[in-house]
Amino acid sequence: MSVRVSVMHWLLDERFNGLISFLQKHREAVDEIAFFSSAIHPVLPLDIIEERAAIMGKRMASARKEGYRAGINFLSTLGHLDEYMENALKGDFIRMTGIDGSQAEGSFCPNDENYRAFLIKVYSALAKAKPDFIWIDDDIRISNHSPAQNPCFCENCLSIFNKANGSSHTRESLQTAFDEGSAEKKMDTRQAWMLHNACSIKRLLSLLEESVHKINPGIELGLMTGERFYEGYDFQEWAQSLSGTNGVKVKWRPGGGFYSDELMRGIIEKSHQIGRQISLLPGHVVNIQSEIENFPYQPLRKSVKTTVLESASYIAAGCTGSAYNVLGMFAEPLDEYEHLFKQLADSRAFFDLLAQEFGRSRPEGIFTAWKKLSLASNNPEGKWFKGGNFYKDISEPLDICELGLPPAYSMAGAHANLLSGNLSMSFRREELKSILSGGVYMDGKTLERLNEMGLSKLTGFTVDKWEEKDCAEILTDDPLNGEAVGWRRDCIQSFWKNPCASLSPLDSSARVIGRKIERLGTEQTFPCMGAYENQLGGRVVVAGYAPWTFLQSHAKSVQMKRLFRWLSRDSIPGYVESYHKANIWVRKRLNGGLAVALINSSQDPARDLKILIRSSSKELSLVDMKCKIKNIRQSGHDGPYTRFKLPCIAPWSMVFLLS
Repeated sequence: MSVRVSVMHWLLDERFNGLISFLQKHREAVDEIAFFSSAIHPVLPLDIIEERAAIMGKRMASARKEGYRAGINFLSTLGHLDEYMENALKGDFIRMTGIDGSQAEGSFCPNDENYRAFLIKVYSALAKAKPDFIWIDDDIRISNHSPAQNPCFCENCLSIFNKANGSSHTRESLQTAFDEGSAEKKMDTRQAWMLHNACSIKRLLSLLEESVHKINPGIELGLMTGERFYEGYDFQEWAQSLSGTNGVKVKWRPGGGFYSDELMRGIIEKSHQIGRQISLLPGHVVNIQSEIENFPYQPLRKSVKTTVLESASYIAAGCTGSAYNVLGMFAEPLDEYEHLFKQLADSRAFFDLLAQEFGRSRPEGIFTAWKKLSLASNNPEGKWFKGGNFYKDISEPLDICELGLPPAYSMAGAHANLLSGNLSMSFRREELKSILSGGVYMDGKTLERLNEMGLSKLTGFTVDKWEEKDCAEILTDDPLNGEAVGWRRDCIQSFWKNPCASLSPLDSSARVIGRKIERLGTEQTFPCMGAYENQLGGRVVVAGYAPWTFLQSHAKSVQMKRLFRWLSRDSIPGYVESYHKANIWVRKRLNGGLAVALINSSQDPARDLKILIRSSSKELSLVDMKCKIKNIRQSGHDGPYTRFKLPCIAPWSMVFLLS
């Protein structure tokens, strides 16, 4: 557990001493202090970096005497965006360049040899300050360097790309290749460009590692990431680059945007983002601290309770610690953070228990099928960088998981798969056949894509037409619907544009489990939802009507849980059986049992919540966030699942279940 502190907290002696005194009052809250090198986001000149590195060296030595590990949080290596440009690095360096030729004055190309020579001097200066670790901040990316969007298309990067791919593209011809021609050719070019981006990051990280470890081979390097789709998501190779030839330990800080608790669902969304990032990390990376950032550091924007819950939720998704960026940017009194750090210290035992029991085991459950290069499938009929809904497709399981169904973040942890929108296009045909040999829940758009690839014998249905208005859904008397037979759902297309697919079964064994009715009518017409077991033994559910949203009715909750049990052949490791809004993560314990982290994701207390766990245990231990333990006896069985009824869970609180 670490805290990241801004320049104003360590630059002057008196303020630094006050910071240490404050942290010592709450000693259990953090183990490490990471000193920000800058308070602005462009790259700083070398003389400023060297001056600050010397001061940070003294601060780190002092922090170690107080029992903390201490290091540098370096901001910025490539630059984030254009601000305070009068204080930023100048010089004959190549800037990040957009495909339209636009340039970001505060962000630099990672492949510019002049700039790489500058970075050798920068990271050598940091290493000479003798940090225990250096965090490389999240400006190590190719995307989002405003005003140059989706760079870098400088002449040097184009030359590297062309040499690697045997092409002779200009910016103009490359944009044409991204946006015009057959979908297959566009996908090939887009994926080649993302691989180029991944290699650019790998070369950069290798340069930084060599520069640091040449001075001090024991310094640990850490990388902060977000979801790096445009950069090829090549975390395995990047981690190896940071480790170097001597295999030095590597730290990782996965993150995403959640800066206030106005929309509490943001915790869950960020947890899924973090889970995806961790799923691509090699097993030797075990120091994984979630980015918890309360930018711009105004305490009323995010409650203490929310910040504490974040730590727990991100550990549930795969982290092994937390990195708090929660203190103000200025040398103002720290009194307003007393309550927060007291609660972080008081919650430390709970965080430790989560990390100890979960380790690096993977979450198991329902997987949104994606690959490192899946961004190539964005807007396949049009312009790659404009339009499309890739990030919506990748986040579709939000509503499904809020019913109490567990997510998985990799194919290895998948007991059933989701295919949304155009994501299927990033898979080869043989890969899709493999996915379809298991359990798959898909929307109508995906069905069309798969059938276009000649896989209709495995999907069981076709889309005849789409209806844009006044559609509602009624659940048929198929056994898969259980007690929800005859219940209706109206998602009001006039407010939320969501076309309804008219499905036709291709096989007599294809089951119709939902039909379209008029919003205000009673006549059932075409099938809009179906289930099918194909010749490979795979099970498929096609949801043609609002497949990802408005699933929160009792009937739909019942149906979805029954469907995923059917799709997984009762292999999903656990889920919330009762009608509650809850998020769970199910993972193997280091001792071989199952552990479940469960968040009541409602503003209401969760009373009489029942959970089914695929375990023969007759008893489980329930640990609350104060580390109070209560033993719960089983209250029944359902096939291979054991049922447990939990005591009341407070709104937006977590309990930890150990079986």
